[in-house]
Amino acid sequence: MRIEQLETTFFEDFIALAKVMQEECEPDLLFDEQTLVEWMFNGTADAERKWMNAWLAYDDEDKLIGMAVASTGGYPFSKSTWSLMHYWYVLPEYRQTFAALELLQAFEAWSRKLGCIRMHFGADRVDVDKARDINGGIEKLGFTKYGEQFYKRLD
Repeated sequence: MRIEQLETTFFEDFIALAKVMQEECEPDLLFDEQTLVEWMFNGTADAERKWMNAWLAYDDEDKLIGMAVASTGGYPFSKSTWSLMHYWYVLPEYRQTFAALELLQAFEAWSRKLGCIRMHFGADRVDVDKARDINGGIEKLGFTKYGEQFYKRLD
């Protein structure tokens, strides 16, 4: 398995996996490929990736099996920076591999490189037993459960 930072050469793979992710996680939301392409060009335009980044996980046969997308932001009460993982997805048949962990490690390395004081991410659309397994494993990596997430659809 290998992890690659998103580059223009990986756009086609990224778009294909994003479609699969959206079909599984948000099937009622219209997939807009043009918006994704614009986001990818904006994200990869900054060679230092100070504001956003993405990583792709490939298996040993070069099949794209997962991805993570993150950004940074300023903490409103100090000059500190934090990072936020927006999407963290691994194909169902590869969820028992280390792909998710390796994507998380790439996110942490990037966050540390940028001097972020905190990393934030959430996991959703997971059944209760898997969520317990994920949370226990995540806490062993030094993460702390922080509040709850809520959302409201506005469409």
